[in-house]
Amino acid sequence: MLDAAELIVVDGGYEALTLTAVAKRSGSSIGSLYRFFSSKEQVLEAVVGRLAAAVETSATAARLQALDELSVREFVTYATDWIAPVLARHPALPALLRHFGDYCEPLEELAMEPIRTFLESHATHLKPKSRNLTARMALKIIEGGVALRPDPSGASIRAALREMRLALEAYLEAKIAETVD
Repeated sequence: MLDAAELIVVDGGYEALTLTAVAKRSGSSIGSLYRFFSSKEQVLEAVVGRLAAAVETSATAARLQALDELSVREFVTYATDWIAPVLARHPALPALLRHFGDYCEPLEELAMEPIRTFLESHATHLKPKSRNLTARMALKIIEGGVALRPDPSGASIRAALREMRLALEAYLEAKIAETVD
């Protein structure tokens, strides 16, 4: 049911997420769905909870050393290694990071936390507001790279991910090198 809800959010956004649509897409009866959820908000909260657990589990599994000890290139590898698989498995994550209510904000905070932690030690000149914006932009670069598909000329997803990592590395290095906030 939650897989179906995610796909509905991807295809049609929050407005398309109804209990009837979830039941139909999941092949369940509406009565079965009502045993677990009484509103679309409850369905969305369950999806967000599942995605938050996936983000947190992936981040923990990928962390090999303290983020403040990583070079920019090492951090880019770390960041893409932990968030890219979650984005690939859960296509609703980018949509939910754009917020469909207050319960989505903690998901964005969780996804941005490792980026902010890295920036706190590597870009100490950035004020918290700029650090948050930089983390949000870095997350968008990762989302964009994961969302790329091969083009008709045969470009591979591996090449797209390599380009995304280069773009993220260049962006973070530029933010770290800034002298004025």
